[in-house]
Amino acid sequence: MIEEGPALSRRTRNLLLVGAPAAAAVVAYALYRSGDPAPLAITLGTLVWVALWWLFEPVPAAFTALIPMSLLPMAGVITPKQVAEAFGNELILLLMGGFMMAAALERNHAHRRLALGMVRAFGGHSGRHLLWGFVFATGFVSMWISNTAATLMMLPVAMAVN
Repeated sequence: MIEEGPALSRRTRNLLLVGAPAAAAVVAYALYRSGDPAPLAITLGTLVWVALWWLFEPVPAAFTALIPMSLLPMAGVITPKQVAEAFGNELILLLMGGFMMAAALERNHAHRRLALGMVRAFGGHSGRHLLWGFVFATGFVSMWISNTAATLMMLPVAMAVN
């Protein structure tokens, strides 16, 4: 299952919602006033904001991940094209899709059904039969999706067999 962040009191959550951006602004302003270039100050301020929100999770992590993607181009630190190159890399999207499919399998308990079907089809008599079950199941799945995504998808299945 997908783990949820730490349970924060309403007061702490509200303090972080306002305090993290304020801390980011203070860091950025202090760096800029000390003579550092504006892009560096803005980037480090954004880092402070994102780090605090990732650490304490007053908002979902997916929302926090969008902050640098939107804030840095708006501040002129990087261009939208550079953001697209960094976040739209084929490898990043491939791994993200594989993790999403693995999480969906686990959330719907399909990994248990797949594991039981594999044990039933290949027999749980020995580890060798079970290994061949994994080989054929992964090969079957990888006919439609990438090998990396198929491997990530089989991870919760392997954990269910344990």
